[in-house]
Amino acid sequence: MEKPPFSLEDFVKQAADMLPGESARADVQKNFRALVQSALEKMDVVSRAEFDAQAEKLRRCQIQLAELEAELKALSE
Repeated sequence: MEKPPFSLEDFVKQAADMLPGESARADVQKNFRALVQSALEKMDVVSRAEFDAQAEKLRRCQIQLAELEAELKALSE
């Protein structure tokens, strides 16, 4: 599976890497990750896996709809 363009881990690591001192980085990374994750949970967002699953269901429904429309058209002729 292709890596998503945005990952929470990458974002937190980039933010923590801007700080001097290894102990400060580790501490901030832990706290910042919890803060960002909490904010995302409050938002109306879904995970990439959930999005991909729903997109696949939609694709299958579109195929089935096209098949049913073609069948209906053939029956009505």
